[in-house]
Amino acid sequence: LAEGVADDVVEQLRDAVDSIPTFVERCSMMWVLAPPCRHADVKDQICDFSSWRSRGWCRLEYAAAKLSRGDDMQIMVISNIEATPEYFNPCDTMKLAATRGVFAVDDDRIKVSKTLQTMLDAKVANYEALDDMTLARVLRAFAPIFLPKADSESTAGGGIEHVKTLFHWRDEATEAAWQKHTGWNLLTLACAVDDETAVTELLATDEGRAMISSRGIMEKKKLTPLRIQPFSKLLMDLLTGMTPLMAAVTFSRPVVISALLDAGAPMPVGVKLFGDNPCQFRGMFAGKIDNLRLLLSRFPELASKVNQAGASACAFACMLSRDQCQVDILKDLLDHGAASTLGVEHMAYGTPLMILSQNLDADPAAVSLLHEAAPNGRELLETKGTLHKAWKAIAPLMAILRLFGVNAAKGVKRITNGGPNGATAMHIAAQRGHISMVKAMADLPSADQAILQARDKY
Repeated sequence: LAEGVADDVVEQLRDAVDSIPTFVERCSMMWVLAPPCRHADVKDQICDFSSWRSRGWCRLEYAAAKLSRGDDMQIMVISNIEATPEYFNPCDTMKLAATRGVFAVDDDRIKVSKTLQTMLDAKVANYEALDDMTLARVLRAFAPIFLPKADSESTAGGGIEHVKTLFHWRDEATEAAWQKHTGWNLLTLACAVDDETAVTELLATDEGRAMISSRGIMEKKKLTPLRIQPFSKLLMDLLTGMTPLMAAVTFSRPVVISALLDAGAPMPVGVKLFGDNPCQFRGMFAGKIDNLRLLLSRFPELASKVNQAGASACAFACMLSRDQCQVDILKDLLDHGAASTLGVEHMAYGTPLMILSQNLDADPAAVSLLHEAAPNGRELLETKGTLHKAWKAIAPLMAILRLFGVNAAKGVKRITNGGPNGATAMHIAAQRGHISMVKAMADLPSADQAILQARDKY
């Protein structure tokens, strides 16, 4: 570039990044056009929806859609000329942090971090202006979804008064009512922002220790138009069931978790630390490997537990993205006995390997990890998913509800028709067009029969 032109280009790029929140707020819908095609410059590289999801700048646009002020931004995905367009799943918010995406220039992460911080602050202020302090506080607590702690300004170590300032704590009567309606309290908030000082101060008092067994509840008194929007609903779901220990495992460091456990924090019943459902990615599967290791050192049995839906710890780990320490988490679980659950099927998504094959953000290296750990690697590849009896039982009712336009009933149909029923992990990856996952399974030494089965089906 000519002298002086480079500086102008750099300045224009900065302005372009700064303007992302502004132009997204002025859109009524975002379309992601991601048909699979070969990369023009990188050999053997395919560009598709999976690669789009991995790019930091694309993730920033997605984050801007969620953090824009006003009504929820709709994001439609068009993957090819024949496929039915679909709305982007709001749950993907939990595992697509922009700063953890792929950037051609690594210094861009700094600029992205600043832009995200500005959007987060503006969104929280917008919720407060709309008189919804609950949404404002939950978003502030769950800010690391968008801006992981290592990439954001530190908020740890300030003490109780700092936590009150951060969350705009009000008068005693108002806050007593808020705590009653939500089940959250200062200890939950302190754990969510990893404030060790505040946690220590609270646990040193009778009032603080009484907070340790609190649990978030759905605040039903305000079913406002704002609350029923997809992103707001996701935040309210995250609030529900949240205990101080769950908040600490999700966002704090091991020292805070240890302090809570030593103070008598109750362990969730069953496998609640898994995060309750696949959409939430909280608890043990928030991508914090040190926290997972602490829990496994104290409660090694968690690695081989299975919940009522058939979800094991490995199943939840297979739902993570590659930049959420997915492979390291799987290794630790397998080291603690999780291999015995690799053949267990989740009632909607199948075995852990089948879940992995559906996950567009998964690390392909996890395939060989599961294959090597399984008692029978070939059997793991050749296993065909089964339709859980629960889906068969409710199918007639769901058919009726679909006639009335009930979205949940439509989702059930998709699970029963497009789930792992009768398909191997290879089938599922091929059907999804998940090229990197197909290749990872095809490279396994016992893959010959699975490849033949997939070829016969598709």
